[in-house]
Amino acid sequence: MTPSSKPFVHPVGAKIFLGNADALSALIGSRIDDPGVSAVVLDMSMLRECDSYGLRVLLGLRRKANEAGKKLLLLKPSPIFSEILKLLNLTHIFSCIDSLDAA
Repeated sequence: MTPSSKPFVHPVGAKIFLGNADALSALIGSRIDDPGVSAVVLDMSMLRECDSYGLRVLLGLRRKANEAGKKLLLLKPSPIFSEILKLLNLTHIFSCIDSLDAA
C-alpha cells in the first residue's frame, strides 16, 4: 500500500446470486489488485438475497484480499445478511463495520 492509498467503496445492491456474482468478483478483484486501494468496502445495507454461489464469491474475495495484505470490509450488513452470517457461523470470518470511518 502506498501512503496515498484509500478504501474503495462499492454498493452491492439487493442480490448477490449466480446471475451477478461473477461480475461482482471481477470488479472487486480488480480493485483488490489496485495498489492505490488500501481496503475494499462493500456496502451491504441494501442486500436482501444471497445464494450459496454469492456467498462463495464473497469468501473468495475475502481470501484474495487477505493474500494481497488488504481488508475486505462489509459496511452495514442488512439484517437478513447478518442473520445468514450468524446461521452459517461466519461472523468471525468477515469484518463488518458500521461506518466508513472504520475503514
